[in-house]
Amino acid sequence: MATTTRAGRAAAPRATVSAIATAAALLLGLAACAGRATAATPLPPALASASTCFHAGQGLVGRALLDLGPESPDALFDLYKGVHWQGAWAFQNTQGQWVVLPPGIGVVPPVARAVQHPRRGLAGAGAATLEVGLSEPGLQGPGMLPGITLFVGYGAAGAQSFEDLLARQRFGVVAQFAGNEPVRANCDAAAPTPGVAIVPAPAPSPPGTGTSPAPAPAPAQGGSFSHGSRYTIQAANLGTKADHNVGNYRYQGQRHLLARFSDFDNAGAATPAANTKAGWQAHLDGIYPILTSTDFNALATASGATVEHSGGVTPSGRWLKRRITQGVRDQFPSNYRLRNWNLWDTRGYQAQMYFTGYVNLSSINAPGKYYRFYWTDSSNANNNVWTAKEGGSMTARAEGANTGVPGIYSDAPVRYQSNTWVRYEILADFANDRVSFYADGKPLMDASRGYTGVNTGWLGVGGKLDYFLLNNTVEMDGEAGEFVGHAMPYLDFSFQRIELADAADWSRRTDAVVQVPTRWGNGSVDIVVNQGRFANLEGKHLFLLDGMQATYLGPLK
Repeated sequence: MATTTRAGRAAAPRATVSAIATAAALLLGLAACAGRATAATPLPPALASASTCFHAGQGLVGRALLDLGPESPDALFDLYKGVHWQGAWAFQNTQGQWVVLPPGIGVVPPVARAVQHPRRGLAGAGAATLEVGLSEPGLQGPGMLPGITLFVGYGAAGAQSFEDLLARQRFGVVAQFAGNEPVRANCDAAAPTPGVAIVPAPAPSPPGTGTSPAPAPAPAQGGSFSHGSRYTIQAANLGTKADHNVGNYRYQGQRHLLARFSDFDNAGAATPAANTKAGWQAHLDGIYPILTSTDFNALATASGATVEHSGGVTPSGRWLKRRITQGVRDQFPSNYRLRNWNLWDTRGYQAQMYFTGYVNLSSINAPGKYYRFYWTDSSNANNNVWTAKEGGSMTARAEGANTGVPGIYSDAPVRYQSNTWVRYEILADFANDRVSFYADGKPLMDASRGYTGVNTGWLGVGGKLDYFLLNNTVEMDGEAGEFVGHAMPYLDFSFQRIELADAADWSRRTDAVVQVPTRWGNGSVDIVVNQGRFANLEGKHLFLLDGMQATYLGPLK
């Protein structure tokens, strides 16, 4: 499979102020405007259909179908998404930002560049429509910007693509909101149409907010994709996934649905500009350094907690490191072991909790507790679970107001090898009092204590997850090069997920990596492709996981 190069490196198309006014005239039906462009020959409407809906938790969602039937299948196209509100124009760029165009500025950015015709893309022969995603999580209700008009369009790729859009009238109004539209709990009307080439657009903040997320990659089209590409899976019975991304964090420029996920690529430096809890959360996609369960650790770097920029399991190699030296012990004699990372700190009941991440325990014989999560209000006296290691045996135990439960000391084949990254998984079912642990896809079992993979009596039922820690009371010899490392943490409140594996038979895989969803419907799921520690994306296959039960979805192509 060919590797991908990023398309659309041509300069952003330019349009004069009169050209922007022309767009206003065409879109809003005005009779005349200076510099008006008209189509040379009649063409069918550019917008085949569209649907929008204000979702109670996801803001504005919708899809628009652009009709590329009149176009050559060999051509490339720049896509545009814009809004008009109270005389102001804004266009979304490829980074997910809204660019407001005041009078005198004529640079109109596309939302996607050099997109293939659907006949050559994911939909294949016979397709003529290209679907554009319209998710706007920042627009929570129609009353925020009453009267706003949303439109989409396309032009022939290149420096004059916006002029081509105007000249041939290849755009259309998706919706104009009066401000009294209903907010719904279900937006099935905005579901995608099967068989079209999906081009999910970035999910930006509303116009004028000034946010600047990381650059978004080009959409996946007919095998042209790479790590970070946007990709749509279409299949029956995919179920649904709630949106738990309360902080609106992004992965590769795209807003995802997960409670927490980070490959730490958004951390452009070792420390944030503002050494505050909020500064660290913005820096690490919601994660921040702590001293106790909730107290911010303003001396994170001094206490051995650092962001590393190489040596991890992601293409960029970034990860979190904890290294305790004698200098750290001397500076923080009473609590040097407690300065760790907080992955989650919002108390609330969730029936399921799924965590996966990569941990490297270097050569430490007994590193202490490298994962630990707490809950309250359970039917069980236990209130936390931790994971650790002794020698080559990976261990886990529940504790609380009582003496807890006997711990697991993993039987073979789960054995830790020094200085390796292990993919760890925790599946906690607070509705049915079940918890299980996996290391590189293999369950932690301990026959001597009756643990056969799924453990009961640890959680109780009804517990409210309180917080989840990366590290807790760890110990090591930093002078000897020992450390605890964490990479690619993923936390969600559903066992359902998409994974990418290196075999079409799940049982024959040698590795798999979780994918990052940006939209999840029963018939299709949008993801950002996560290459993980695979050397490349050739010969990889997609699966739907529910717990540890895998359903094959097809090859990545």
